[in-house]
Amino acid sequence: MRKLIKILTLRFLEDPKSIRKKDYISRKRTKMIFTILFLVFFIWILIFNIGQMTVLGTIRGENLSEIADKKYTVDSILEPNRGKIYDRNGNILADNIESYKLIAVVSEKASEGLSDTDTKKHVVDKEKTATELSKYINLERENILSILERKNAYQVEFGSYGKDISVEVKRKIEALNLPGIIFESTTKRYYPNGTLLGNFLGFAQSSGDDSDLIIGRLGIEKVFDYYLRGKNGRIIYARDAWGQIVSSTPKTEIQPVDGSDIYLTIDKNIQSFIDNSLSDIHDKYEPESAFAVAISAKTGEILGIGQTPSFNPNTKENIDYAWTNAIYNSAVEPGSTMKTFSLAVMIENGLYNPNATYMSGSYSIQDATIYDYNKVGWGVITYRHGFQESSNTLMLTMLENLGVDKLKLGLERFGFGKTTGSLFENESSGQLAFNNRVSVSTTVFGQGSTVTPIQMLQAETAIINNGNMIKPYFLKKIHDSTTGQEVNVGKTEIVGNPITKETADKVKEELYGVVNGQWASSGTMYKLEGYSVSGKTGTAEVVDPENGTYYDSPYKVMHSFLGYAPSDNPEVIVYTAIKMPKKNEIQNYWNSVKELFNPIMTNTLDYLNVQKEKEDIENQTYLLHNYVSNNLNNSINSLSQNTENIIVIGKGDVVLNQYPLQGSSLKKSDKVFFVASTDQITLPNFTGWSKVDVLKYAELSGLKVTLEGNGYVTEQSVYSGTIVKGGDEIKLKLT
Repeated sequence: MRKLIKILTLRFLEDPKSIRKKDYISRKRTKMIFTILFLVFFIWILIFNIGQMTVLGTIRGENLSEIADKKYTVDSILEPNRGKIYDRNGNILADNIESYKLIAVVSEKASEGLSDTDTKKHVVDKEKTATELSKYINLERENILSILERKNAYQVEFGSYGKDISVEVKRKIEALNLPGIIFESTTKRYYPNGTLLGNFLGFAQSSGDDSDLIIGRLGIEKVFDYYLRGKNGRIIYARDAWGQIVSSTPKTEIQPVDGSDIYLTIDKNIQSFIDNSLSDIHDKYEPESAFAVAISAKTGEILGIGQTPSFNPNTKENIDYAWTNAIYNSAVEPGSTMKTFSLAVMIENGLYNPNATYMSGSYSIQDATIYDYNKVGWGVITYRHGFQESSNTLMLTMLENLGVDKLKLGLERFGFGKTTGSLFENESSGQLAFNNRVSVSTTVFGQGSTVTPIQMLQAETAIINNGNMIKPYFLKKIHDSTTGQEVNVGKTEIVGNPITKETADKVKEELYGVVNGQWASSGTMYKLEGYSVSGKTGTAEVVDPENGTYYDSPYKVMHSFLGYAPSDNPEVIVYTAIKMPKKNEIQNYWNSVKELFNPIMTNTLDYLNVQKEKEDIENQTYLLHNYVSNNLNNSINSLSQNTENIIVIGKGDVVLNQYPLQGSSLKKSDKVFFVASTDQITLPNFTGWSKVDVLKYAELSGLKVTLEGNGYVTEQSVYSGTIVKGGDEIKLKLT
């Protein structure tokens, strides 16, 4: 009991010497005791941790094996191949090509074991390296240096600035012999046709973070990114203390799933007709903007879609001011092309009699006066005469009897004021202006209210297809490359019946008159040789953004034409517009959009082999037989009874392929192509050939033909009679 009390009261620390000094607790013994207690506590903690590591495999709540795995394993993402984008015929519109990622090894561990004379495997001179790299990647020297000086890093990357390095740039950097600078092979998105479809396809690029995954940023690339992107895989390797992989056999490997391929309804050849025509218009007039779209009249498939200005998805040139899609994202005041649908509403409500008369010239609404385009009109004329003259006062005369509500309902049934429900991102809905009597009155002839070009095309399909309105679409199919299945297939879809068949027939009759009628005015410029055209012209005033009023100039307008052909059996609808040219304004004023519409429509119909409208055509044509697998000379002798215009491609004895196909009805002047081989091709004289014939020759022969201009061939880069083979390049100039 005494010993316990002595311990509890710390009297065991007393000694006689301390008591004499009145220091009742010995300092020497205190130090000894606390030292012993510390050692006991330390040993206890050590034993506890060792036991924890041995029994539980953890330390301070962290799993030891996980810590070791992080230090001695490489866990990498396996990027999938992004799906490709094709046109309707399998031509590649968006592809993946090899590129490189820039990496800098900054840890001295990479050079351990090397002699002083050996080239180091890490960055030795960071200042010099930063200076040199800044010449080849779009990153300031100071920012590069900051990345190179990161602490405790084995290697560093440069984000999106160090990705998508081309072969040329890679070689230039390698020539600098900078220690520690290496490249990793990756892929980047590539658009082989440059600006062709740039604002429609959009673009895709790497995400810009540590991942090399290519992500759709705009347009079709973004719309179908989920399908195109695919799914990541994963691979895990072991590495040593210096970061080097110690085995070529992965510990874990999960293969990526490649993205699906997208097939569009676009036809690359028709698209080239559109882009070449837009390029010519841009060079000649330098308009603020212009667009052209071609769709199948019966199915709604978009065959070609283009605009100017446009951007290059490879270089991103012009993207800062031309990134939107004019057909889906932009709403415009359409002008008189809108009268097509206002007229349809009038006819549907029994208010249009082509032989009724009215006073043209001007029409007063409240305190405003609205004029016909010539300010004076044509006196008292018939409704049909007025429509062919594109009379504003005709539409206002009929509106007076129709009423606001019926006009609004009728235009809404045509799909105006709401999106078409396309898959394209950020589709605009436009806006029908029915705020007051004046805005209603201008809406009836295409001013004040706004629409999108795709809405106009959709509405036009109702006129052509007996009142059935067909939704324009651009997706042909999505092909899952893993399963070989078609995930999604585009199809024709009727989205409304705004008018009856009887009304549609009457509207078609009036649209035919705009181009071919007794009083046809500016519409006559859209007549085509061999094809009858129907449609409606448009000249829309444009608002000055400075003051919010319309420009007071006949040249600061948007000219347009919405038409289809052939008139009696429509195959193609083409909608074209040119807005505010900056040069040759007077010439554009008189030509409107004929230099855009006419070549696109003509080339498209020719390319699609649409039957031309000729009198006594039976006496001028013949039916082509099948010559495939027949002797070449015998086939030529047989066919020469009908035509001398036989083009032989390649050297051989047997006809391997022919165009047109068996059963085609041809004129004697039409070319017939026989393919004997795709090598030892004797190049013909292309002078006078049409663009359609050249494109077909290129397709059959395998030659890479580059075209400049529109019209007919006047020059060729390789002389006729030269022996060439499939894959060789040739340039042709058309005028």
